[in-house]
Amino acid sequence: MLKKIKFLRIWLSKFFFEPASPRPLAAFRIGISLILLWQAYLIHDGFYGLFASTGFVQKEVSYLLNNPSLPRLNWLLEYGLSFGLSENAALMGVGFIYVASLIFLLVGLFTRPAAFVCWFLNWSFLNTGYSGAYGADMYIHIFLFYLIFVPSGGAYSIDCFFKKKSHIPSYQARLGLRVLQLHMCISYLASGIEKASGMQWYNGDVIFIALNTPGYRIMDAHWLAQVPFIPMAAGWAVLVIEIFYCIFIWPKKTRFIWIIATCFLHVGIAIFLRLHVFGLLMCVPTLTLFAFSADSHAEVARRFTVRFFSNLKNAR
Repeated sequence: MLKKIKFLRIWLSKFFFEPASPRPLAAFRIGISLILLWQAYLIHDGFYGLFASTGFVQKEVSYLLNNPSLPRLNWLLEYGLSFGLSENAALMGVGFIYVASLIFLLVGLFTRPAAFVCWFLNWSFLNTGYSGAYGADMYIHIFLFYLIFVPSGGAYSIDCFFKKKSHIPSYQARLGLRVLQLHMCISYLASGIEKASGMQWYNGDVIFIALNTPGYRIMDAHWLAQVPFIPMAAGWAVLVIEIFYCIFIWPKKTRFIWIIATCFLHVGIAIFLRLHVFGLLMCVPTLTLFAFSADSHAEVARRFTVRFFSNLKNAR
């Protein structure tokens, strides 16, 4: 019994705290930054309509929909008005700061402060335009929060160039990587179980309805009613991918299959439901956190050398 406890303690210590390269976290940072910069470009024409007091959802209605204790753009706009700035000028300033912080985060310059500014402003956007928020905005808020604390600037960053240090393994990188990986596993498991609680995913109804919903559909998919096994198979595939993600994403023999399957799922959402930001955003954590090696180059070289000489010895 004591041996099992000792083994478990050693395994947990290695799983959460064995020094790891920050490369997966850096790739995660770059992927999220690129998606958010693209999102900023997509909404720049309707920026004022989304967040101005006379926009699509006027200020009085927005106050009723939002939690007044959470940060909102109105706080920053009122601060700008005290300096004589118009609402449009203040909004433009906030938007410029947000895009600049995303660029800083992308290139890894003042990485953690940039992540904090991105997170806070994105949170303010989310609370101000809450009526237009959906799943992608929630995940963005969570991902940016993690980037404040994990050492994502430890690789592929200007910060590393100035410090002349890059890819240095650390327990913080391992812990940050594990927290993000486990978060994704729990998220997919919870989503899959919630989907499996109803019949719509088993009989394919939800796939048929989604593909024929005005505003989302890219073509008339009513013909699927004549071949019900196609949406039914798609629904079952989604359930299998999400529920078993937390199991098959870890072993090396099944990891590649589940990475491909998960990315196909989200690319399909991006294409067939026109949810481009959400679809591509959800590919980033799986691709970066599980596909990128967390081992340092020295560790990879050491393992290769040990394996090589071991095989050589066995051959003799």
